[in-house]
Amino acid sequence: MRRTRSVLLLVALPAAPIVGIVFGWRYVFAPLLAAMLLSWSIASLRVLVQDAQDDDGVPAVQDGPERTVFRCPECATEVLLLYRGTPKAPSHCGQRMVARTEIIRPT
Repeated sequence: MRRTRSVLLLVALPAAPIVGIVFGWRYVFAPLLAAMLLSWSIASLRVLVQDAQDDDGVPAVQDGPERTVFRCPECATEVLLLYRGTPKAPSHCGQRMVARTEIIRPT
């Protein structure tokens, strides 16, 4: 795969100015933009797949004398944890939320 890219780059690099001058620069920049968008979208999907593979299976119900609240350090959004699916904290605003465990007073 890497060798194929190298060969394509060596062929396309000298041909790019000729194609740009003769046919127009949109035929040079459009494939570059498409390749950048494709690589960005594949990288984004790879992150989602890796997060999904970390699941242990069936989520466990959070019950007992304590509860877990996650708080976003950027925007101060709070999320109450009802079911624990993974040991990792959820993401919000592009970063992991901070966990806070509270002990519930009996009424």
